[in-house]
Amino acid sequence: MPSSHQRTRRTGNLTDVQVSLLAEQFTSQAERILDILDMFNRYADAGGRDWASYERIFDHLSREGMKLVQYSHSALDPELQERAQRAVTAAAERTPGPTGQRGAIQQKMASSVLATVYYAGWHHLLEVEDWPNDELADVVLEAVRRAPRINDDAALRSLDRNGHPDQPGP
Repeated sequence: MPSSHQRTRRTGNLTDVQVSLLAEQFTSQAERILDILDMFNRYADAGGRDWASYERIFDHLSREGMKLVQYSHSALDPELQERAQRAVTAAAERTPGPTGQRGAIQQKMASSVLATVYYAGWHHLLEVEDWPNDELADVVLEAVRRAPRINDDAALRSLDRNGHPDQPGP
């Protein structure tokens, strides 16, 4: 069986506009990563040693690196994000949860997390088809629904379970 990059390789040629957009996107991402690395080096050279600052730097670097992974895999398999969205939508239909805006936000986040799981699996030679998709989408959606850091966000906290703004008490 061919690997993902072989199976999803497109035939034909990219247009000049497509090449330009890809180059622009990757160059911009690489510049953000280089800026973070520059900040890291300047901070270390200045004698910075507190863990909280390094944790923030590493977090920013990791997030930018993940964007690079997503951008490159999205170019190789443009339908992957849509497959993740469909799997999460099906999981939401199987497992009751918040409705309205809160539910929609959680589903959007869960589909992004699921796509990231697919990207990570692809990197480690697991195909999307190798995952137990129904179960995996259910687990990812439930994790998002339960995640304190997501659900304690002010935007979500202000919504009731049906996605309506909380009404102040009497």
